[in-house]
Amino acid sequence: SLSLRTAATSVRASKMLNLPTVPVIVREAENDQKLLLALIENIQREDLNPLEEARAYDRLMREFEFTQEDVSKRVGKARSTVANTLRLLGLPSEIQDAIATGAIAAGSARAILAVGNVDNQLKLFRKLIDRGMSTREVEADARGAGAQVRKDSAVLAAEEQLRQKLGTR
Repeated sequence: SLSLRTAATSVRASKMLNLPTVPVIVREAENDQKLLLALIENIQREDLNPLEEARAYDRLMREFEFTQEDVSKRVGKARSTVANTLRLLGLPSEIQDAIATGAIAAGSARAILAVGNVDNQLKLFRKLIDRGMSTREVEADARGAGAQVRKDSAVLAAEEQLRQKLGTR
């Protein structure tokens, strides 16, 4: 359960720091609050693959009627990050499996999403696997197929800052 996992983490950290006591916070919570806290804690773990993260965001949105903005605030990530991660759930299962196993990067998968239909997505995916393409190469190939590849939100923000500071397009 959430409380046992959190307590175990606190005990390990306290032992590593040679602390004489273990700092903990005990909270009373209803069952739905416990589920919410458990989901958020699991999302914030660093060893989730992008697909597990997307499924957890989706579950928060379905079970708690959260918006992407609500999820982003709860997990401490930008709304665009939540949105881009959720988009991975729109890929064919073969590609989702490759993301889950780490065979392809989430960035490459998002570039594949930009290709219109499932058949073309699978063709590009197989080409990526066969040739060991980089994310940039997959993006270029997707653009060649007529897709509109979205830039990373951090890159877009940096570009906008530069435009404003330099007064250019």
